[in-house]
Amino acid sequence: MTLSEKRALFPPKIAQAGQFSTVRVCRLSLCTHIQPNTMKCIKTMMAVAAFALVTGNVQAYVPQPGSPERDAICNTVRLALANSQQGALQRDALHGARFIIDLIDIEGTDATFVGHGENGAYLGLRIRAYLRYGSNGWYVLTMD
Repeated sequence: MTLSEKRALFPPKIAQAGQFSTVRVCRLSLCTHIQPNTMKCIKTMMAVAAFALVTGNVQAYVPQPGSPERDAICNTVRLALANSQQGALQRDALHGARFIIDLIDIEGTDATFVGHGENGAYLGLRIRAYLRYGSNGWYVLTMD
């Protein structure tokens, strides 16, 4: 059987749309040969798995009320509100209005803050902020 006859019997299979990358598997001489796109995909998956193993020891936790870390996150969100907003939001932030905290979650150097103002402060808006801890302390990445 010639090579072209074998190719006619076993055409290359192409991955379906929605998969991570285009994978081609050729069946020649009853062996499976891995194409270059597949190797790139495998190397990427191995790198992601290695990164997950290295950073897998980091566990999320919630700082206790009154703890210095929780206070620092709240003060950082207040400062970001004071710098980015006008009117009542800025006034409440500058006067140190308290938050009712729905969620503060810290995982490694990243934190998530979700809360709203106590007794109608901050116009009763729900504030969500994503923070990161750097060499100068906590800073806000995004806030809405």
